[in-house]
Amino acid sequence: MLSSLRPFARGLRDRLEGRFFRLWCLVCRIPIDNPRRRLLCRHGLRHLREGYWSLFVLEKYWVLWRYVLLIEMFAARPPQALDFSSRPVSAPRILFIRLGHFGDLLHLVPLVRGMRQSFPDATLDVLVGAWGKEIAERIPDLNKVLTYSPHFYHLNRGQTSKCLSWRQEWDCRKSLAQREYDYVVSTQGAGLADLSLIQAMDCVQWIGPPTAYNRDQAFGRQVVAPLEKNLYEATRVARLGHWLDCEITDDRLEYWITAEEESEAQSVLDQWGTTGSEWVVLCPAAGWPGKQWPLDRFAEIADRLIDQTGLRVLLCGAPHERPMGEAIASRMTHEPANLMGATSWGVLAALIRDAKLFVGGDSGPMHLAEVYETPCVCLFGPTRPEQWGPRGRHARIIRKVSSCPDCWPWHPGRDCVHDRECMKAISVEDVWLACEKLLASKRREASR
Repeated sequence: MLSSLRPFARGLRDRLEGRFFRLWCLVCRIPIDNPRRRLLCRHGLRHLREGYWSLFVLEKYWVLWRYVLLIEMFAARPPQALDFSSRPVSAPRILFIRLGHFGDLLHLVPLVRGMRQSFPDATLDVLVGAWGKEIAERIPDLNKVLTYSPHFYHLNRGQTSKCLSWRQEWDCRKSLAQREYDYVVSTQGAGLADLSLIQAMDCVQWIGPPTAYNRDQAFGRQVVAPLEKNLYEATRVARLGHWLDCEITDDRLEYWITAEEESEAQSVLDQWGTTGSEWVVLCPAAGWPGKQWPLDRFAEIADRLIDQTGLRVLLCGAPHERPMGEAIASRMTHEPANLMGATSWGVLAALIRDAKLFVGGDSGPMHLAEVYETPCVCLFGPTRPEQWGPRGRHARIIRKVSSCPDCWPWHPGRDCVHDRECMKAISVEDVWLACEKLLASKRREASR
């Protein structure tokens, strides 16, 4: 009985949404003059449910409508007759949009570096979430760092204090439009937040992947760039330079540590009695719980490293992850240095750079190990190591599954429906063998 009512209920919901959108267009004097708006009037958000289905399940309903209405409000404006002919071709104004977190920002660096080398006089700005401002401000090739915190939970991860009201959303987009960018590059996939910002800017051209919002057709002044998820993320992002007449082959990650952070890292080592000794960094946390290896196994591998190598173990992570460090320490025979929540990103980078070994999952600290080519054992489950994993002889990637169709590892609000089976399939012995091989290789190199 219930199953027979579901199609009726879905159809009713679509019709009510369509009527709401039509009424909103009438009130705001927005013409229903293109296939996309006509589709919204007939079927509401049905086509978005098909294209962004996982987003609809996990995000608040009003947030989705918020960005749909913002997109259509700005898309309905007559396109500006833009004339930047007086601006030198060698000095374009370019905005990169990257609303993700630490690792996402690190993978933007090669594109920015390559663009600066090709266009020394260009204006290169970046728009990041409030959580990405600290790392973006370290990138020397950028002219300006702008911040915007979307209401989408998969981006803000509950940090809603910097999210804007309706009025502030409008003012923010008007301010961006006044910066008169020649090009806007959506580097992480053109989601609803990106589209609402791009439509407001009305730039000469914007570069981004196909978007389900416009049924995979070019949206406005878009140059459609393929979303090549089979590539290493920094390589994929750097290839966007092709659409700006810039071929980038150097996809190395970089991170810049200040002298003050170097000094603070040394103070941390002194405080824990690690001065003069060698250490291994363990980072048990990840942005999504489904990417985390069991804590009791981290405790076991930490004890084994201390017993058989004599290395000091540093547990590192964010302040809200400190209970994880305490749980690991309580299961250990030896005492680790629990630095979770006690270091900034810069201090953590210095500790990882000088460590003999790094052990952790797919997380921001793992990408720092790639920056400095620190020997690292990386534990992968739901995410693709070919896209996000470190490369080269310094890295050992352990993954026991090829894929999981039920997994949404990019959304912190989603629980793993399989109780992290893919991560639990990685044994302590698997990790220990990888650690042994890397440390032995490091010893051989040092003896040459």
